[in-house]
Amino acid sequence: MGNATSFAWSPTSYLDKPLNLNPIATPTDTITYILSAFTDNCEAYDTLFIKLNTLAFAGVVDTVCNSAVLLGANFDASLFLAYQYVESPSDVWSEISSRLANDSAFFDKLSMYFLSQHGKSALQSIPAYANFLGSLNRNQFYEKSWYLNYFMQYHNSHNYQDAFDKFDQEVRADNALKNYIGANSIFHLAALQTFLDLYENAVLNNNQVQLSTVWEKYIENGTQWESLGNWDNQIKIWDSVAVPTQYKITVIDNANSLVEFDQVAIWADRAIAPMYYVQFQTDSTIYFTNVSDPIAPTTLYNWNFADGTTSNQTNPVHTFPYFDSTYIVCLSASNLCGTYTYCDTIRVDSAGLIGYSMIGYGGRDEERKGDVGMVRYEGERMVEKSSNSYESGIKVVAYPNPFNHDLTISYQISNTYQQGELLVQNALGQTMSMQKFGGTNGQLKIPVQTLSAGLYTYQMILDGRLVQTGKLARE
Repeated sequence: MGNATSFAWSPTSYLDKPLNLNPIATPTDTITYILSAFTDNCEAYDTLFIKLNTLAFAGVVDTVCNSAVLLGANFDASLFLAYQYVESPSDVWSEISSRLANDSAFFDKLSMYFLSQHGKSALQSIPAYANFLGSLNRNQFYEKSWYLNYFMQYHNSHNYQDAFDKFDQEVRADNALKNYIGANSIFHLAALQTFLDLYENAVLNNNQVQLSTVWEKYIENGTQWESLGNWDNQIKIWDSVAVPTQYKITVIDNANSLVEFDQVAIWADRAIAPMYYVQFQTDSTIYFTNVSDPIAPTTLYNWNFADGTTSNQTNPVHTFPYFDSTYIVCLSASNLCGTYTYCDTIRVDSAGLIGYSMIGYGGRDEERKGDVGMVRYEGERMVEKSSNSYESGIKVVAYPNPFNHDLTISYQISNTYQQGELLVQNALGQTMSMQKFGGTNGQLKIPVQTLSAGLYTYQMILDGRLVQTGKLARE
């Protein structure tokens, strides 16, 4: 459809711009769209099927730092009961405790009852239920940092009163939530009693709710989905996340021969090892390459160039104000786990040469020391130790860097030489690749199949003399 001049979607229901190629659809039910594309005398068609879940909801994408996370529907018994407890603690607890006296597991299936009635009108005449699932802003409670602890306490034992007291205490300490409940009451004792009677009769006495849920998770670099069997037949759960994880809920509706599933990704931040190197220099302009581990879309970067300027780019290009000057350039990387900093001393040479060596620190203000850099030789005499070494008349560019599936190193050499070699070495100094080359310019394709993720260095040798080194990183 790339050459089409006009488009049309059918039906036009729920579409903001049905004559555009990429409209926004907000369907309220399962629907099939047909897209027609027109150009000159030609017409092409494609079909799009949108399945709208009414039962299965795994949650929303989130990022955490080695902590637990709430998953699942944005309605459940834990909030329904606690909300009303804040409104009238003694009345609500009297009703709840009387039910628990006859059955300590009375409320275990209440959330599933909510799910079975979701979107149905049978209980809409009961204000507590209708208001709770209607206009009530439930997410403002779930998003509070303390709600997870309350939810865990609610589910981990049948000591509901302590859990409700914790909820009540947190709400009363939060003026916005306290005022919201005051202005949006859902409690009415007779209505609560009617609702719980209907639940008891339908679920506990007659097992009329023919729904079941299955929870699974897939951990990053895992081989298969793992069962979360302890959370089966629940619509809202929690789990501890240390690495990026996919969660899936499957809802089975036996009464209507229906199966729905939904997935959500939970990303996990971890401690960052910030690092950078200089790609190359043009006049006083430096091209920086960020090789922090990990490089993640949720990480925030801040560069301080020590000349009164900063940058938030991942791989900045910066022009320094003076030649033959030294700058301590610091890269700070921040995520939910903290802020980590790495600093190098950069010298901007008037001859277009640049060298740098680590003097910095990193990781939650903890000092980090290390032997960083390559030794450059002139003949048999060591002349300097630095992270990158450069010699006049030689320009080397490695791209992409960091690399993944391919790596190319291009060179321009104005000096006269007989034989050139390019070595790629790992962090242990082992040579992983060696290629011979000649001429004043060219490109070398570096074999990357045997290179695992990590840092490497390249060394350019002309007639047995090491003339340039640089850093490489494989993602």
